[in-house]
Amino acid sequence: MYETFQVHFIDISAEWDSVSSSAKDLIQQLLVAEPEQRLTAQQALQHPWIIGDTAESAPLAEATTKLRVLNAKRKLKVYFIVNNAHVKLNRLDKMRIDGYIDE
Repeated sequence: MYETFQVHFIDISAEWDSVSSSAKDLIQQLLVAEPEQRLTAQQALQHPWIIGDTAESAPLAEATTKLRVLNAKRKLKVYFIVNNAHVKLNRLDKMRIDGYIDE
């Protein structure tokens, strides 16, 4: 199974423009395909970005906006699921009242 796994280059650009270079460095080192060359958990925990030496305190307006949109979509999805269940239950109740379904 491992032999069939193909490694593809992951382009860290576009959406990653607001991410610090230190964070990008950590991600790139964690995504190395060869286990011997990849950071271990202990090494990752010692990375400057994790320790806090290089983290930037940039405004997260874009991330906040994306989270709000995602949350709105999630709420809308739940609304449609609940509404669909409500409609189906009403149909079943009407069928029961009309005598099509026994109680």
